[in-house]
Amino acid sequence: MSINLTANKLGAMMDGLGDALAETMTESGSSGATLLTLYHWGPISTTELSRIVGLSQPATTRLVARLRERRLVSTSSVEGRERPLELTTDGLEHAQYLQSQRLAILEQALAPLAAEDRENLDRIVSAILGGFVEGKKHARRICRNCDHQICVGGLCPVGKAARSIEWKGQKDDSGS
Repeated sequence: MSINLTANKLGAMMDGLGDALAETMTESGSSGATLLTLYHWGPISTTELSRIVGLSQPATTRLVARLRERRLVSTSSVEGRERPLELTTDGLEHAQYLQSQRLAILEQALAPLAAEDRENLDRIVSAILGGFVEGKKHARRICRNCDHQICVGGLCPVGKAARSIEWKGQKDDSGS
């Protein structure tokens, strides 16, 4: 089998999943990622949020302003110059809804697979995800929409790869 054929099928699968998610989700990709990021990592600064969701600082500021208008996001108490962002009660409920919708669509995509095939796919997806990771900050970007209550500790290939990179960097810095 040609690697190009497999790569092409993988791309089509990503497009199909992306379309299914976009049709069901009630938020744009950036808005949804912002709400889910604040759900799992908040309160955080606008600067950190922009790194995770992959938007420029001005674009993140505009997005946050729209989410504030909808009363989904608020500013927590002042910490120095930064004013960390957090979800409101409505924002928390909406983020939980988005997370459940996302998982329902992805579970539906896996439904045709036999249990053994799902286990094999999990192993393959874990290897691919681990190969993407460049470090801890990049890991948060990769997992910006993940349900961090499901994929914890050693179950998370992205976190595992980020820890490995971080450990290797510390080892290299110490001269070992």
